[in-house]
Amino acid sequence: MKINVSSTKDLNKLFAELQRRVNVTQTTDVAPTVREEMKDQIEQVVYSVYDPKEYERQMDDGGLIDDENIDTYMTDATTLVVESNRFDGDKNVGEVVVTGQGYSFPFAYNGVARDYIEATKDSLEATNAHVAALAMGLKKTGLQIK
Repeated sequence: MKINVSSTKDLNKLFAELQRRVNVTQTTDVAPTVREEMKDQIEQVVYSVYDPKEYERQMDDGGLIDDENIDTYMTDATTLVVESNRFDGDKNVGEVVVTGQGYSFPFAYNGVARDYIEATKDSLEATNAHVAALAMGLKKTGLQIK
């Protein structure tokens, strides 16, 4: 993309176009990358710590790692949100698991936080997979990224 900037108006157009491309890239490239990392962390932090005896996990069929239960959306012009929306009635299952608070039955992990959200943040910070996804996505829009 080559643009001549000879006025403030041209510069504002350039910024608007860059923001548009970043927003598209966040939803098409960054969000799936973060979603997959969150699913990996749910596997590690939540599912791998015990085998349930009293119920059958739904996992990717209605459970925490089902793509239908992980929302991705922009809250404003620059903020991408990736969050669990797994509910059991009016109970946010993801919140219960992350905090360890709110179980309605006796459970070994009652009161024990299994914070897959923080684990996801930590992993992304360590790997910069989200940054790489952003760069790759912006390249697909025609920008030269170094």
